[in-house]
Amino acid sequence: MKRVPLALALILALSISTLIGVVNFGAVSATDVAGIIGSDTTWTKASSPYSLTGNVLVYGGATLTIEAGVTVNFNSYYIMVNDTLRALGSGTDKLQFNDGEITFTEYSSGWNESTGSGCLVDNAVFNSTSVDASMASPKISSSSIEGITVGNSTILLQNTLSNGVIVDNGVPTVSYNTISDTVNVMGGSPVISHNTISADFYTAFASPVVSQNTISGWVHTWESSPVISHNTISGEVEVIDGSGLISDNVISGEVNLRAEGPELVLSHNEISNGVLVSKGSVTISNNTINGGINFAPLNSMTVYASVANNTITGSEVGINIVPSSTIFLYGYHTEAVITGNTIYECTTAGVKVGPSTNTAVIEGNMIAYCEHGIDGGDTVQNNVIAYNTYGVSVSSIPVEGNTIFNNQYGIIGGSLIKGNAIFDNQYGINGGNEILNNTIINNVVGVTSSFTNLNFNNIYNNTEYNVDYLSASNANATYNWWGTTDTEAINQTIYDFKNDFNLGKVNFVPFLNKPNPDVPPPETPPIVPDSPTLLLTSILMTATLAAGLLYKKKRQQH
Repeated sequence: MKRVPLALALILALSISTLIGVVNFGAVSATDVAGIIGSDTTWTKASSPYSLTGNVLVYGGATLTIEAGVTVNFNSYYIMVNDTLRALGSGTDKLQFNDGEITFTEYSSGWNESTGSGCLVDNAVFNSTSVDASMASPKISSSSIEGITVGNSTILLQNTLSNGVIVDNGVPTVSYNTISDTVNVMGGSPVISHNTISADFYTAFASPVVSQNTISGWVHTWESSPVISHNTISGEVEVIDGSGLISDNVISGEVNLRAEGPELVLSHNEISNGVLVSKGSVTISNNTINGGINFAPLNSMTVYASVANNTITGSEVGINIVPSSTIFLYGYHTEAVITGNTIYECTTAGVKVGPSTNTAVIEGNMIAYCEHGIDGGDTVQNNVIAYNTYGVSVSSIPVEGNTIFNNQYGIIGGSLIKGNAIFDNQYGINGGNEILNNTIINNVVGVTSSFTNLNFNNIYNNTEYNVDYLSASNANATYNWWGTTDTEAINQTIYDFKNDFNLGKVNFVPFLNKPNPDVPPPETPPIVPDSPTLLLTSILMTATLAAGLLYKKKRQQH
């Protein structure tokens, strides 16, 4: 009976010894590597991990192949590739590179997509291990990399880049990556597309194509000519001393343009926080802009701008060519052509131009629901101006071919006022010297002016007066259609000498006996899309006009 415990003890001891033997048999010591690899070499999973005891050079026509599942401990050394490296992990058996660097030199073999040859790194995890491919053209895909510099024709595809990426030169492709830090493009013409970038994007002295990325930070370019298109950008876009194309982006921040060299084009973007232009030649077209466009030239700089076919809303001034007084300006100048824009809901002005050093042609725009529709300018023609407090406010410039309706004041100022349709305002025209070939109807007062000539207009059905004359000199108002051929009835619609002996006489005979067919018709064109804000503004404007009419009727009665 005493032998049984002894037998059990022996069996137990043998079992433990066997288990220990199995464990010891399965343990694999590291494979030490260092020096020059001058012939084709494969690092296998069976011999992993590999431990660098010195730097490694792949050289002399050799290919180093690293199989899936291999771990390489660099121990702060590097692998320099002068020929070919093929590091081929898999989705389920990734490579592990720890604590070192891989450098691809200009002598390394570039990746050839059609033949499947050249340097390739796939499905690798770089732990505290950087990659320098600034002078080479490898393909690196489906890997997790902490820091990488690329150039030449490197391909970075579907990687996770935790410390961003530096583009040094050449025409590398950086696509479909998740990038957690800054992208720095320091030269070359890289294609950077379809990435998710959680930080800023910088470029200097380069011509990158940046497209279809999601960028959480700023986009800043300096002395570059980028193409930036179809991106979603959460921060600002800033172009400093450069040119290029910015198109079809969704931009949440401000766009700051300081152009130099060839024309800078900003087109077909959705911009949430306005545009600032301070230098150079720019074209701003077909954008949707909330926050307006502000021209603020730097000291002694000139801005040449074409602003066309944009929709601009929700700002103090839609297009502002009167820089803030907080900016120190000496010898600044802006020349702008403003055409085909839709501008609405601006608290101060749709378009504001001044002082006299700036020039603007304002043509073919639709401007509504602002305090001032157009305030200043050198040419104002063929615009639609509606539902503003002041439709057009200008100095002694021509105002021609516009449709102006449902404003409190239609036109204030102007020299030649010709070919406009001015209707349904409280005051049609306040100013003008030559008033020719206009339609002026259904206002409270048609014309309040010290004009010299008022001819060939259709001017009638203005509630209080067709003409409220202001000068002590006589005026020529012949050859107009007054809505009637009754001389006395016409005379009663004109406020002049007969009403106030301090005024001159308005001579209106001979007059037309039928409407002038050559004046523009009083047709209401489509305005901006309906919205609750615009509807309320329209109601308030109508109420203002009605209140003004009621006040004037009471004044006449007393």
